[in-house]
Amino acid sequence: MKATAALLGVAATCPGLSQALLIQTSSAKPACNKFYCPDGFVPKIGHHELNGDSAEECCDETCGYWVDAVGCGEGYLKNEEYYSNVGKNDQICCDKQCGDYKCKAGYVLRNASLPGIHHSECCVETCALWNCTDIWATDNSKLHVIGASNEECCAPTCAQYDCQQSGGPMWFAEPSKNNTAGASVEECCMPQCRHSGEIQCQDGWRVPASKENETTTEGAAFCCDMTCKAYNCSAGWEKNMSRIDEFGDSDEACCSEQCSLFTCNLADGWANDSALDEVVGKTSEVCCQATCKQHTCNITEMWLAPGNEKENVTGNTHEVCCEQSCLAHTCAADKSLFPPAKETIGSTDEVCCEDARCERFRSNLTAMGEGEFCNKYDKDACESHYFSVNSTLITCSWDKTYELCRYDTVNRVVGCYGL
Repeated sequence: MKATAALLGVAATCPGLSQALLIQTSSAKPACNKFYCPDGFVPKIGHHELNGDSAEECCDETCGYWVDAVGCGEGYLKNEEYYSNVGKNDQICCDKQCGDYKCKAGYVLRNASLPGIHHSECCVETCALWNCTDIWATDNSKLHVIGASNEECCAPTCAQYDCQQSGGPMWFAEPSKNNTAGASVEECCMPQCRHSGEIQCQDGWRVPASKENETTTEGAAFCCDMTCKAYNCSAGWEKNMSRIDEFGDSDEACCSEQCSLFTCNLADGWANDSALDEVVGKTSEVCCQATCKQHTCNITEMWLAPGNEKENVTGNTHEVCCEQSCLAHTCAADKSLFPPAKETIGSTDEVCCEDARCERFRSNLTAMGEGEFCNKYDKDACESHYFSVNSTLITCSWDKTYELCRYDTVNRVVGCYGL
């Protein structure tokens, strides 16, 4: 190391030495003034006297780099004016916010998020410090409001308000409000009941003639009386529109009986219908829905009654009260309707159909009796007979090879109605 330092010293004072001598010093770190600090760093103080080849050795971190990487802490705001400063903490790189600064009595925090550390920066005067004059009343709701004038901090009193001059001949001063804050007829005055612009009865209420010239602080609650229009009829009653403008407050005075009080007789084919509850009436025809018990299904139109299954269902059409017979069903190509299709309810092959070959057995073939076998028949009689076992039908077939009548077990038929 001492040799290297000596060589460096010689090289510094004798720039004319040979390149070979300078190569011997290449292992020493260069001067920091040759190093370019990266973004967010600045050269260290006295960097001309320092050696190094990294930011850690030659540079200091700036506030800009630290704030962008870490961010100011809670209660601090970033300020780009500090970005070129050397540092990496809130106190050096950020502005402290007013936050929870404690303002003096009569002041409030201007804005907790603003930067500031002094009372003048963080606090502002409120109406609590303002004295209202004799024609203005203190408005307690504004004590914490920022302000410094009667208009901002106070409320006018009713003593300075002329009800009839401002509101008209149907307005009168309300003595109890002379020292109360107010600047309108609503706040300082009371109307006569006949003042329709102010005393607005709710729908279905009217001012009776006996109250028209009375004054009140209770408004419509005092001046208005109920008419039948506003009366709510009890369950089972409907408002009688012929009495709607009459004064009244009872079912008997204002309403008519509804179907909801009527009981439909299901045994007679009448069912209750909640949709008719509010209809005025007292008969089955008005208050009830006919049920399928009153309906007759037309078999000639392929409709059948499904027993008493639907007798309590509301309706009076075939579609609602009846089921279609199998006559309305189209069987698959290899099937045909079975004999009782007209009297049978159904719409599937399983219910309505049988093998299309069944009719041949029924119309053209003869069933063999117990103990009879195909081989008893000659060629002419052979294929006009069949054998039945467990609902399976097997025809007799003439075997040309053996000249014998025998069972045709290949073309057996199953499930023929009645066979």
